[in-house]
Amino acid sequence: MLRDPGRYPEQTALTISASLAQIGEFSFILAGLGVSYGILPPDGRDLIVAAAIISIFLNPLLFSFVTSRGTLSLRTVAAARGSSESRESEQSPPPGHVVLVGFGRVGRIIADILGASGYALTVIEDRRDSAKAAESSGLRVIFGNAAEISALKQADIASASKLLIAIPEGFEAAIIAKRARRLNPDLRIIARAHSEPEVEHLQAMGANEIVMAEREAAARMAALACETGEEEGEGLVRMADS
Repeated sequence: MLRDPGRYPEQTALTISASLAQIGEFSFILAGLGVSYGILPPDGRDLIVAAAIISIFLNPLLFSFVTSRGTLSLRTVAAARGSSESRESEQSPPPGHVVLVGFGRVGRIIADILGASGYALTVIEDRRDSAKAAESSGLRVIFGNAAEISALKQADIASASKLLIAIPEGFEAAIIAKRARRLNPDLRIIARAHSEPEVEHLQAMGANEIVMAEREAAARMAALACETGEEEGEGLVRMADS
């Protein structure tokens, strides 16, 4: 499976690839049609069925192997390089800290705003370049997949007050929300989504608030359109600055 290294982290690509690796039951229907129309010999159908059974049997093992890959804290990598900054990351965060999953475009804006407000922030990121950028900003960083229990524990999720899931993959965010909720029942979980099914799934998995970018943008534009007593140009400038 090809992936864009600028958008999708390696662990996400591997997880999705493993979930799609098995031959689905639809292949049986296609094989049956092929035989009925004389396109496929019966021996070919039998081979497809045998391969499908083998892939269905092996897929849970493959998926388990991919998702159980251990996560590694970025401070451990820094220690291997002899970085002095890693010693600062060894300190545990104060109780009630905020955990941020994802340090992409949205995550960086969140980190800037919360940092300026004095929040203690821990970032979980599985893209090495983004993790290094977060560390360079002085943030406590856990390098790994937030869907893994070990990464959440390294981030001290049990003592956190809030979990902000800023990754764009809504269904992966739901897995993170579910596992984080299990570790901290009182945690306030805020996530982002791009569709109504993602919103519903995130709510079912324990997210308290979900921000859907399209809905927020539509509401903001409608609110600006409904305002009166101001020049149109002033509204455009204000929106650009907000």
